Amino acid sequence: MRRIALLFLAVIAAAPAAAQEPVADYPSRPIKLVVPYPPGALTDTLARAVAERLSPALKRPVVIENKPGAGTLLAADHVRQSAPDGYCRRTENEPN
Repeated sequence: MRRIALLFLAVIAAAPAAAQEPVADYPSRPIKLVVPYPPGALTDTLARAVAERLSPALKRPVVIENKPGAGTLLAADHVRQSAPDGYCRRTENEPN
């Protein structure tokens, strides 16, 4: 669990460096952050702390969506099937 939390923090810390050139109007909608663990877990708590600080910086709400189960495969599959627009919503041809 500690390794996952450290990996999560490393990804969040590297995100500003990866976003060197901002896209004109991104984000224009609320952002969904998919957490592969149940509410109340350490990773969920860290994600909510990050979302709380990220929302004012992006001037958009950051919504946490917990997708626990199958050893994190449910969350990974949800993200994989999402439209590649950065908002993590299902593509139109996928079931809800």
